Amino acid sequence: MARQKKDEQKNVHRRLYFAESRRLSLSVVFLLPLMAVYHMGIVHSGASMRNMAETWMTDLLGMVGVSAAQVLNIVLVGALVIALVKLEDGPSLHFRFVILMFVESVVYAFAMFQGLELVTTAIQRSASELTAIGPDNWVPFSLAAGAGVYEELVFRFLFIGGGLLVLTKFAKWNRFISLALLLFLSSVVFSAIHYVGPFGDEPDTFSFLFRTLAGATLGFIYITRGLGIAAWTHALYNIFVLMSQQ
Repeated sequence: MARQKKDEQKNVHRRLYFAESRRLSLSVVFLLPLMAVYHMGIVHSGASMRNMAETWMTDLLGMVGVSAAQVLNIVLVGALVIALVKLEDGPSLHFRFVILMFVESVVYAFAMFQGLELVTTAIQRSASELTAIGPDNWVPFSLAAGAGVYEELVFRFLFIGGGLLVLTKFAKWNRFISLALLLFLSSVVFSAIHYVGPFGDEPDTFSFLFRTLAGATLGFIYITRGLGIAAWTHALYNIFVLMSQQ
């Protein structure tokens, strides 16, 4: 009887974790370390390399004559305050949830690191390997953190999440069809932007397919597990790649 009660309690905690870890408020808190690493390592150091998605946000704000840095800081502080207030309404296991979310992100990132190249190679056997970045200082690791946050905000939260809202609520599309379409389109666009701008790579079939698969994987993680885990998976995957090139 005691064992059955203990098993039931574990099942309740497991269901609670999978529900709570997808909450946007907990994701905001979970993303703070990545934001701190990126801003301290890139933005405030004046490094020339920036994450493409972050520059899109700041450039758009600059076009309307406001200080992008100040606006982003205000938004982040506001989001954090709202997130903390929201978390007060939930269960008291959030610190444990954050640890579990990090472990889950590590598992997904390692699976992506080990599996995506094999899948892409099977699709395009004759293509060359991806060009190594070859980091020689801390800057690439800061970029990895920034990619986890900003690219997930743009391509998963806004593209998939926002697109789903528009297609299902306003256009009255079927949810499954909308998700499938948005997942495909966001993955293709996510891959394509890596070839745009002064730091963009040379177009290559293998790397395009690879990044499209990566975008689809991260999109699926976002849909099923939420923004926080998707962002940390993205950042940790990038870090695994950088470490493998040392």
